[in-house]
Amino acid sequence: MIPGPLPLGVAVIDLSVALFGQIFPRVANKHRLQMLDHFSECIKHTKSGRQEAIQMNVFTAVLSGLKGLNEAKTGFGQEDVKKSATNLIISTLISSNPILRWAAGEAVGRMAQVISDPKFTAELAQTSFDRLKSARDVASRTGHSLALGCLHKYVGGMGSSQHLNTSVSILLALAQDNSSPVVQVKYCYIVFCLSLYQF
Repeated sequence: MIPGPLPLGVAVIDLSVALFGQIFPRVANKHRLQMLDHFSECIKHTKSGRQEAIQMNVFTAVLSGLKGLNEAKTGFGQEDVKKSATNLIISTLISSNPILRWAAGEAVGRMAQVISDPKFTAELAQTSFDRLKSARDVASRTGHSLALGCLHKYVGGMGSSQHLNTSVSILLALAQDNSSPVVQVKYCYIVFCLSLYQF
């Protein structure tokens, strides 16, 4: 049986996300900053019942925009745009929702790919290294493990074998950590295997 059309509200959101991916690479720096700041404000001021739905739509749009930037080869923008995007993405790596953690991890990798600056990539990697060394909760560990896997996926060796060695060491330690729940160990081990597969 052929499924019917999506409800109008869903179809409009889907098309808006696709349109955002085409517009974001073509607008001025100040408008990119306004959009990213607006996304952050929408998430911050939405009540918990709708917050996850808003975050899903925001991250779908952000990923679409990052993909558009990569295809257009227009660069990411000035420092304020990088900072706004980084804050939005990094804060979501510890979401209780695994789909949002995955989307944030993908966004970390895509952003590093678009910016294509070894220093910026090293800073993103170091942020995750630091969080993984101190975090005890499942959301933080899995989110930052995924971010490292996506950095490797989209940027390759991250310009230095040192980052690869550190990533593998940390992920292996997490995979072998008997104090963590079974699900966490399995998840970290899978991310570890995926990051190796990229090379």
